[in-house]
Amino acid sequence: MKIEFMTLQFTCDLSAGSLYSEKLLNKMAFSPNKELFRSNIKILLEYKWENLKNWIMLQNMILLAYVIFLILNKIEVI
Repeated sequence: MKIEFMTLQFTCDLSAGSLYSEKLLNKMAFSPNKELFRSNIKILLEYKWENLKNWIMLQNMILLAYVIFLILNKIEVI
């Protein structure tokens, strides 16, 4: 089994919804340097996405169920 560790050269808060995450997202979104997404910061973004992916999928399923409920209620099936 091979274990690989990587370290960042700067400190960052990896928790979801942190102020750091918001600032990082805004800076990346408005950055003219598109090479940023090919750098090692891509690893950080993929890590954060993997942590949130299941919660996002759950939220989407709940919203889809709610929309289906509203449609069925509108056509008076329920």
